[in-house]
Amino acid sequence: MRVDKSPFSDNNVRMAMKLAMDRGETNEKSDFNAGTVGNDFHFSPKTSDYTEWLEQRVHDPDKAKWHLKQAGMDSLEANMWASDSVQPGAVDFVTLYAEQAEAAGINITPVRESGDGHWADVWLKKPFMFSSCGGRPTPDVIFSLTYQTGAAWSEAFRSNARFDELLLPAKAELDVGLRAEKYRETCMIARDDGGSIVPHFTNYVYAHLDTIGRPDVVGNTWEFDGAFGYQRCWFKS
Repeated sequence: MRVDKSPFSDNNVRMAMKLAMDRGETNEKSDFNAGTVGNDFHFSPKTSDYTEWLEQRVHDPDKAKWHLKQAGMDSLEANMWASDSVQPGAVDFVTLYAEQAEAAGINITPVRESGDGHWADVWLKKPFMFSSCGGRPTPDVIFSLTYQTGAAWSEAFRSNARFDELLLPAKAELDVGLRAEKYRETCMIARDDGGSIVPHFTNYVYAHLDTIGRPDVVGNTWEFDGAFGYQRCWFKS
């Protein structure tokens, strides 16, 4: 949700949109349960040092309605652009989300975008869109790319002074505990003030022949062993 565009400039509207989603159902029906439920920030909940203490956001239509009331609304109409070129099943995902949001008085119209038009006509342009982002190895990399004021890939166009204040010191902090404290706060700000709904992190599911060897541990930032599979897999003799 672009926070510089109405109605998403109101954080109550953004909170309503987040609470209108049933992440368990989207994970089950969109990712066939091959995903890890997210909590509205771009850093995996598997990194428990930063995120385990944050309460998991759940589907709560009544609370979503309350937030709409705080924004002076009884209901909300919104278009959401999506393209299956971004992620297979993206349009179906938005359709399911639209069905879930009806209980909160939110009417979402899925807009199917062509594969060759998404990055030119939708990304960083439309007020509400489906997107996908590959993993990054550290909180600083993903937050600097997507949340820092003026970041090149700031899809929500959010600017939060406290978030910016924490980001560089957290990166430079050598004490692991103190660094975790700073990142916990950045996660909380992204979750409760940001414009991104992060429903889940799609797991990479692989199949291979017995004649193919692979390392015991594989990368999880990109497909095929972090895009290094062609170097790290081998044919067994």
